[in-house]
Amino acid sequence: MRDISPLPASSTRESGPQSRRRRSRSLVSSRIRAHTPSSPASPQVSQSASGLPQRPEQTRRSTTVSSTTPKAEVVSPTQNAPEPLITAPVIPPYKAKPSEIEVEIARIQARHAPLLAEYEALSRATRRALFEVDVASIDLRLAESRRQIAEKQVEKARAGVLGIDYVAEVQESGQ
Repeated sequence: MRDISPLPASSTRESGPQSRRRRSRSLVSSRIRAHTPSSPASPQVSQSASGLPQRPEQTRRSTTVSSTTPKAEVVSPTQNAPEPLITAPVIPPYKAKPSEIEVEIARIQARHAPLLAEYEALSRATRRALFEVDVASIDLRLAESRRQIAEKQVEKARAGVLGIDYVAEVQESGQ
Protein backbone atom coordinates (compact mmCIF):
# COMPACT_ATOMS: atom_id res chain seq x y z
CA MET A 1 0.00 0.00 0.00
CA ARG A 2 1.42 3.41 -0.90
CA ASP A 3 1.65 6.04 1.74
CA ILE A 4 -0.60 8.97 0.81
CA SER A 5 1.10 12.28 1.19
CA PRO A 6 -0.78 15.11 2.92
CA LEU A 7 0.65 17.64 0.44
CA PRO A 8 -1.38 18.60 -2.63
CA ALA A 9 -0.54 16.80 -5.87
CA SER A 10 0.79 19.93 -7.63
CA SER A 11 3.53 20.54 -5.02
CA THR A 12 4.78 16.93 -5.18
CA ARG A 13 5.13 17.10 -8.96
CA GLU A 14 7.15 20.30 -8.83
CA SER A 15 9.65 18.97 -6.31
CA GLY A 16 11.48 17.02 -9.06
CA PRO A 17 13.95 14.26 -8.12
CA GLN A 18 12.86 14.16 -4.50
CA SER A 19 9.40 12.87 -5.50
CA ARG A 20 10.98 9.75 -7.05
CA ARG A 21 12.38 8.68 -3.71
CA ARG A 22 10.58 5.67 -2.23
CA ARG A 23 8.71 6.36 0.93
CA SER A 24 8.62 4.11 3.92
CA ARG A 25 5.73 1.68 4.04
CA SER A 26 5.44 1.80 7.81
CA LEU A 27 2.94 4.16 9.36
CA VAL A 28 4.29 7.36 10.73
CA SER A 29 3.97 7.48 14.49
CA SER A 30 2.72 11.06 14.37
CA ARG A 31 -0.26 10.00 12.29
CA ILE A 32 -1.19 7.22 14.69
CA ARG A 33 -1.17 9.58 17.64
CA ALA A 34 -2.83 12.49 15.94
CA HIS A 35 -3.47 15.20 18.48
CA THR A 36 -6.85 16.82 18.28
CA PRO A 37 -7.59 19.83 20.38
CA SER A 38 -9.90 19.03 23.21
CA SER A 39 -12.91 21.21 23.61
CA PRO A 40 -16.14 20.68 25.47
CA ALA A 41 -18.07 20.73 22.17
CA SER A 42 -16.11 17.88 20.55
CA PRO A 43 -14.96 14.92 22.63
CA GLN A 44 -11.51 13.53 21.92
CA VAL A 45 -11.67 10.22 20.05
CA SER A 46 -8.48 8.37 19.22
CA GLN A 47 -8.49 6.99 15.69
CA SER A 48 -6.10 4.77 13.80
CA ALA A 49 -4.30 5.81 10.63
CA SER A 50 -7.05 4.37 8.44
CA GLY A 51 -9.61 6.78 9.85
CA LEU A 52 -11.70 4.05 11.45
CA PRO A 53 -12.36 3.83 15.18
CA GLN A 54 -10.25 1.40 17.16
CA ARG A 55 -11.49 -2.16 17.59
CA PRO A 56 -12.85 -3.00 21.02
CA GLU A 57 -10.72 -5.30 23.10
CA GLN A 58 -11.92 -8.85 22.90
CA THR A 59 -11.28 -11.23 25.72
CA ARG A 60 -11.97 -14.96 25.74
CA ARG A 61 -15.23 -15.86 27.31
CA SER A 62 -15.07 -18.51 29.94
CA THR A 63 -17.46 -21.40 29.40
CA THR A 64 -17.02 -22.83 32.88
CA VAL A 65 -18.93 -21.41 35.80
CA SER A 66 -16.80 -20.91 38.86
CA SER A 67 -18.44 -21.12 42.23
CA THR A 68 -16.00 -18.68 43.85
CA THR A 69 -16.99 -15.64 41.80
CA PRO A 70 -20.50 -14.42 42.56
CA LYS A 71 -22.58 -13.41 39.56
CA ALA A 72 -24.06 -9.95 39.50
CA GLU A 73 -27.83 -10.24 39.37
CA VAL A 74 -29.39 -8.33 36.54
CA VAL A 75 -32.47 -6.44 37.58
CA SER A 76 -35.04 -6.45 34.84
CA PRO A 77 -37.77 -3.84 34.60
CA THR A 78 -40.44 -6.51 35.09
CA GLN A 79 -39.14 -7.32 38.58
CA ASN A 80 -39.50 -3.73 39.72
CA ALA A 81 -43.04 -3.36 38.38
CA PRO A 82 -45.78 -3.68 40.99
CA GLU A 83 -48.12 -6.65 40.68
CA PRO A 84 -51.48 -5.85 39.09
CA LEU A 85 -54.44 -5.69 41.41
CA ILE A 86 -56.69 -7.74 39.10
CA THR A 87 -55.67 -11.32 38.44
CA ALA A 88 -56.79 -13.33 35.42
CA PRO A 89 -58.96 -16.37 36.12
CA VAL A 90 -57.38 -19.80 35.78
CA ILE A 91 -58.62 -21.40 32.56
CA PRO A 92 -58.48 -25.20 32.47
CA PRO A 93 -56.98 -26.83 29.36
CA TYR A 94 -59.45 -27.59 26.60
CA LYS A 95 -60.33 -31.25 26.15
CA ALA A 96 -62.37 -31.77 23.03
CA LYS A 97 -64.94 -34.55 23.11
CA PRO A 98 -64.75 -36.87 20.10
CA SER A 99 -67.62 -36.35 17.71
CA GLU A 100 -69.89 -39.18 16.55
CA ILE A 101 -68.15 -39.31 13.18
CA GLU A 102 -64.71 -39.73 14.77
CA VAL A 103 -66.04 -42.53 16.98
CA GLU A 104 -67.55 -44.27 13.94
CA ILE A 105 -64.30 -43.93 11.97
CA ALA A 106 -62.31 -45.43 14.86
CA ARG A 107 -64.75 -48.36 15.10
CA ILE A 108 -64.55 -49.03 11.35
CA GLN A 109 -60.75 -48.90 11.41
CA ALA A 110 -60.72 -51.37 14.33
CA ARG A 111 -62.83 -53.81 12.27
CA HIS A 112 -60.78 -53.18 9.14
CA ALA A 113 -57.37 -54.14 10.61
CA PRO A 114 -58.08 -57.87 11.20
CA LEU A 115 -59.85 -58.17 7.83
CA LEU A 116 -56.83 -56.67 6.11
CA ALA A 117 -54.50 -59.14 7.84
CA GLU A 118 -56.76 -62.05 6.81
CA TYR A 119 -56.85 -60.82 3.18
CA GLU A 120 -53.06 -60.55 3.04
CA ALA A 121 -52.70 -64.12 4.38
CA LEU A 122 -55.18 -65.43 1.77
CA SER A 123 -53.47 -63.57 -1.07
CA ARG A 124 -50.08 -64.99 -0.03
CA ALA A 125 -51.55 -68.52 0.06
CA THR A 126 -53.13 -68.00 -3.39
CA ARG A 127 -49.86 -66.81 -4.90
CA ARG A 128 -48.04 -69.78 -3.37
CA ALA A 129 -50.65 -72.21 -4.80
CA LEU A 130 -50.41 -70.66 -8.28
CA PHE A 131 -46.62 -70.98 -8.18
CA GLU A 132 -46.90 -74.64 -7.19
CA VAL A 133 -49.35 -75.27 -10.08
CA ASP A 134 -46.88 -73.70 -12.53
CA VAL A 135 -44.01 -75.84 -11.22
CA ALA A 136 -46.20 -78.99 -11.33
CA SER A 137 -47.25 -78.31 -14.94
CA ILE A 138 -43.58 -77.95 -15.95
CA ASP A 139 -42.78 -81.24 -14.18
CA LEU A 140 -45.69 -82.94 -15.98
CA ARG A 141 -44.51 -81.83 -19.43
CA LEU A 142 -40.98 -83.04 -18.70
CA ALA A 143 -42.30 -86.41 -17.45
CA GLU A 144 -44.43 -86.84 -20.60
CA SER A 145 -41.45 -86.14 -22.86
CA ARG A 146 -39.32 -88.64 -20.91
CA ARG A 147 -42.10 -91.22 -21.25
CA GLN A 148 -42.21 -90.77 -25.04
CA ILE A 149 -38.44 -91.23 -25.29
CA ALA A 150 -38.61 -94.30 -23.03
CA GLU A 151 -41.35 -95.90 -25.20
CA LYS A 152 -39.23 -95.45 -28.34
CA GLN A 153 -36.21 -96.94 -26.60
CA VAL A 154 -38.25 -99.98 -25.43
CA GLU A 155 -39.42 -100.64 -29.02
CA LYS A 156 -35.85 -100.38 -30.34
CA ALA A 157 -34.60 -102.66 -27.56
CA ARG A 158 -37.19 -105.34 -28.45
CA ALA A 159 -36.09 -105.14 -32.07
CA GLY A 160 -32.44 -105.42 -30.96
CA VAL A 161 -31.37 -102.17 -32.54
CA LEU A 162 -30.89 -100.19 -29.31
CA GLY A 163 -27.25 -99.91 -28.32
CA ILE A 164 -24.91 -97.71 -26.34
CA ASP A 165 -24.51 -95.24 -29.20
CA TYR A 166 -28.27 -94.70 -29.59
CA VAL A 167 -29.24 -91.06 -30.16
CA ALA A 168 -32.90 -90.17 -29.92
CA GLU A 169 -34.43 -88.06 -32.63
CA VAL A 170 -35.44 -84.75 -31.20
CA GLN A 171 -38.96 -83.65 -31.95
CA GLU A 172 -40.00 -80.11 -31.38
CA SER A 173 -43.53 -79.86 -30.20
CA GLY A 174 -45.66 -76.77 -30.65
CA GLN A 175 -46.45 -76.64 -26.94
